[in-house]
Amino acid sequence: MMRVPERILPWLLVAQFAQAVSAAFAETAAQPAGPAYRPDAPVLFEATDCWGTLGSRSPTYCGWFTVPADWDGPGEATVTLPVVVYRPRIAEPGLAPVIYLAGGPGYPALGPGGGDVAGWRRAADRLFPGRSLIIFDQRGSGLGTPKLDCPEGNDPQIWWDLSTDPRRFEGIRQRLWPAYRSCRDRLLAEGIDLTTFNSRQIAADVEALRRVLGHERVVVFGISYGTRLALTVMRHYPDSVAAAVLDSVQPPQAVMSNLDGAGYGAALDRLFAACAGHLDCAAAYPDLPGDLERLLTRLAGTEAVVEVDNLKSFKPLYARVDHHLFLAILRREMQHTASLSRLPGLIAGMAKGEDWRLKPHAENIIYGSFPRDYDMGMHLSIVCHDDGERRSGDGTGEQGSLSGHIAWVRRLDLCSIWPSGQAHPSESEPVVSRVPSLLLAGALDASTTVEFAQAAAETLAVSHLFIFAATAHGQLQSSDCAREVVRAFLTSPRERPAPPCLATQRRPAFLALGLR
Repeated sequence: MMRVPERILPWLLVAQFAQAVSAAFAETAAQPAGPAYRPDAPVLFEATDCWGTLGSRSPTYCGWFTVPADWDGPGEATVTLPVVVYRPRIAEPGLAPVIYLAGGPGYPALGPGGGDVAGWRRAADRLFPGRSLIIFDQRGSGLGTPKLDCPEGNDPQIWWDLSTDPRRFEGIRQRLWPAYRSCRDRLLAEGIDLTTFNSRQIAADVEALRRVLGHERVVVFGISYGTRLALTVMRHYPDSVAAAVLDSVQPPQAVMSNLDGAGYGAALDRLFAACAGHLDCAAAYPDLPGDLERLLTRLAGTEAVVEVDNLKSFKPLYARVDHHLFLAILRREMQHTASLSRLPGLIAGMAKGEDWRLKPHAENIIYGSFPRDYDMGMHLSIVCHDDGERRSGDGTGEQGSLSGHIAWVRRLDLCSIWPSGQAHPSESEPVVSRVPSLLLAGALDASTTVEFAQAAAETLAVSHLFIFAATAHGQLQSSDCAREVVRAFLTSPRERPAPPCLATQRRPAFLALGLR
């Protein structure tokens, strides 16, 4: 199976509500409406040897791309971005190049330290034959400068309720809030304007990159947050976009997924229905919705304490998980297609008191790539700026077991201490476009849900939406058929793709051990 090097939306943003914020952190006015790119602004592309194992091998070339730090202002500050262009081994004249827009936000397109460069060479050959593929680390991330990383918050024991003594837990807040205040203060002391790292400014970078590379139009290819960025490019620079491939869609009119209670509930309903439609799963776990309700009620009163692997020492290490943290773990696991088969057993087993089932799922998250491989300063600047006032509220749309969960997440929002500025209200309106667009969604994805993709498609006049029944987040990672759909779409973007694989799509499969 081909691995497309991207990362998924993080599951939770947590921080203290600031009681008093200095003038430097006061609410700033919304940025102007309309495109930020200015043709008179100075930009520079300097060729360089390629990173990682590529070296300077043909047919790939690399460069440093320097643009204004603030496309709206006259200041002299700049940001510099690494760019890799994968030329096709056999070029087909007239095909628009593809430009990849990474997810996260905050995960570098080229991978931490440029580690995904070689992987993209293989992906370019398989996904986009005959076309060039352009990859760049978005401003604030990866190999670029400035780099908005927050190593102060990378330790899992900052993000999770972990302790070497199962009878004593300090709580997440006491560690998380000081860590991100420290990161914030350091970045500001370096003279970085955190309000200039947002989707509108990055979209201007994309337009400038297209121009400096000499392409009339490009195909925008986004995964997860990258789809929101792609839609922003389509909004502001429609004549520059030949077509769009949007995998796991996050439209600008939707709040970030960790604040979407209604979508999470709908994805859980689809998971339960998929289990009910699977003979063994239905027999083993006949009442998954009830099991989840009973489990969350129990965890709200008595948290689960499970031993997890300690990667820092040989001391035993324990994680404490209440109902909110369990829902966070479950949502994150519903981003991974490989984890879906075990989730009914996790829910039903823990409902019977088998908390040991939680261990591998908790470790998947605790020791996963988030936040270690992300540039969290960039992540926070983008989500806090782009969502703005929509981050307040009480979790309207939550039902049953999710009641109160999103409100809990909102009360802990890191944006209360992050000086990101605020997007113009027009940036959160649906994108209306006639650019031919392919939208891919996983039915069991609890982050960028089917509902998100459907909402985006409503205002895209030439759009083709495909929902894959057995997958979660990132269809091009999980489905050979999704890759066939992409290739068929790019052959004729205005016609709905119809590769033969669509007639034999697999259904969700589940592990059903210990039949009742």
